Amino acid sequence: MFGKKFTTQFALLTLTLITLTNCQDASTSGSHLKIRSGSEVTWQQQGPEAKSTVGLIVRDRYGRESTCSSALIGPDVLLTAAHCIYGIDGIDGMGQVTAFFGLDRDTAIARRQLIPAVELIAHPDYQSLGMEIAPHDIAVIRLRSEAPVGYEPIALASRDSTLEPGAQVLLAGYGITEIGNDSGTLRYTLATYVGKDELGRLEINDLWRRGACSGDSGGPLFTTVNGRHEVAGVLSGGPIPCRGVNFYTSVAEHLDFIKSL
Repeated sequence: MFGKKFTTQFALLTLTLITLTNCQDASTSGSHLKIRSGSEVTWQQQGPEAKSTVGLIVRDRYGRESTCSSALIGPDVLLTAAHCIYGIDGIDGMGQVTAFFGLDRDTAIARRQLIPAVELIAHPDYQSLGMEIAPHDIAVIRLRSEAPVGYEPIALASRDSTLEPGAQVLLAGYGITEIGNDSGTLRYTLATYVGKDELGRLEINDLWRRGACSGDSGGPLFTTVNGRHEVAGVLSGGPIPCRGVNFYTSVAEHLDFIKSL
């Protein structure tokens, strides 16, 4: 089902004015910056924020770890941002991506709710632009085994899905928060969709400062169409501090890539 493994040279992910929402350094502690103005997900929730959102531990060839987020789109398949896995090799030991399942990273590690990636496929036209948000920032990950019981793959937004400016969308991820602690806890929030930019990316800009933050990279933007939840975008970037426009790579505009794998 999947094409050749993505094996370009690793490019260190850095927090910049444009790409704040890159993977968050797992060693960060005491931060007061997670999804801003959001709430922690609980086991009682039945929406895609609880059933279809998965965390990623990204370890480079030097042993440095960072956190990203993703959406479950198949029993053993995740959708995330290309910059989260750029150059990481999950097969030969030069680097590793591991999915973690649950409400927070530490508990998932302690309970061994972890599944390593066996294949990492970034969009073929994605190229890191350093401090700039790059086009085609989308990737697929295949896991060694299926997600745990209780997780549900989310449907992909179709090409004819309509998302009108002003619509409320659901964001989820394991990033940091302006009023919380360090990254690794699953949070969600409603936010406002304002339209597409010139590259077709989905823009989120909420008057109440609800949105994504560092470590939420690759995390899903969920919509509801005719009562069915869909993933419409994956988080590519945003500003420092976590106040302003977030950019999500459109799923609908990359369906050919996703479905070809």
